Amino acid sequence: SCPMQLIHPFVHYVPFFYHRPRELLWAWKWVQAHDAEAQRIAASAQAFVKEYLNKHALECYWLYLFESYSQLQRFKPGRR
Repeated sequence: SCPMQLIHPFVHYVPFFYHRPRELLWAWKWVQAHDAEAQRIAASAQAFVKEYLNKHALECYWLYLFESYSQLQRFKPGRR
């Protein structure tokens, strides 16, 4: 399966800046207040990178990106 579907908030990263810039400050304060959990998240992220960020993962990411982008198109691609 595609690695992009395997990444989860608070398992592989601390989510921030979904809607407003101040969410970044919230994430920073959360990390400072939850050191052990932040270290666990960092370790999970590093393990994920070692296992999944390789040539196959890069190809999968491009496929995921193009398929997602194609859903936004309002025309049918074709030759002129």
